[in-house]
Amino acid sequence: MLPCCHTFCEVCLDDLAKEEKVQCPKCQQTSEVPPAGYAINYDLLSSAVESRRAASPSASPPAASEAKSGVNEAKDGKPEIKCAECQEKVATLFCQGSCGDLCDGVEWSADLKAEGIELTLDHRGLKRVARHNCPTNNYRSVLSSRPLAPHSPAPSSSSPSLSPSSSALSGVASFKVRLDCSHGGVLVGVSRALPEVNRFVGLSEGGVVWGCSGLVFNDGQEERSLDKYRVGDVIGVEVDYGSHTVSFFKNGDRQGEPIVLSERDRGQPLYAAVSMHFEDEQVTLL
Repeated sequence: MLPCCHTFCEVCLDDLAKEEKVQCPKCQQTSEVPPAGYAINYDLLSSAVESRRAASPSASPPAASEAKSGVNEAKDGKPEIKCAECQEKVATLFCQGSCGDLCDGVEWSADLKAEGIELTLDHRGLKRVARHNCPTNNYRSVLSSRPLAPHSPAPSSSSPSLSPSSSALSGVASFKVRLDCSHGGVLVGVSRALPEVNRFVGLSEGGVVWGCSGLVFNDGQEERSLDKYRVGDVIGVEVDYGSHTVSFFKNGDRQGEPIVLSERDRGQPLYAAVSMHFEDEQVTLL
């Protein structure tokens, strides 16, 4: 919450902050970025809790009602709201803007990264920023700390028709990254395992990757060409485990048709993955 009492999530406010100052997008009042972090608007949070409780069926017992509305009571007595994206984790951010209620989501893994990749903590202590810090220009990669977990049922018509999966994995998983710095060597996608140094995601360890040059690689093969992307663009990756496909988005716009996973990638948990070729290239998980 800003001093003017307008409330946004910290991610939004961090994007708005410039030179340790932030301007409220509603009233344009400018204030200093608080060193100890923004205040939490518990009145707004409590109001959301009550609204969700009121929207639950009155015939349901309290526990079921709270579960349906995504609301629980935290151990310290403060209300909890389930993440609007995954519907499972507790939301740690509440935004009066367009973000909704968001959980922490994925972060980069300190174990599943190549030497020469530097990870930086964001304002919530999560390893969201990855930078190529090796003066030798060759491919370095990093994966998410856990496989991408499905957060919604698979759509019925957004993907090519394929035989049903025999795997228990189904549903849709997704993530987004922002391109902070690029010299033309960034690739974003999904993979089953970390590739070797100087081999990028989608080349040696399976998976699908879209490079900023526009080229898409699928399990070691050049698949197709999409739009190029550049610094400031937000790249979205959506995995449909049920239909074995991967879709790419640039600034919210879908790029072409879904890409069919290779046989060896089907039914396997996939990690968010990024490869970078040049020193100082950087991406941030959103």
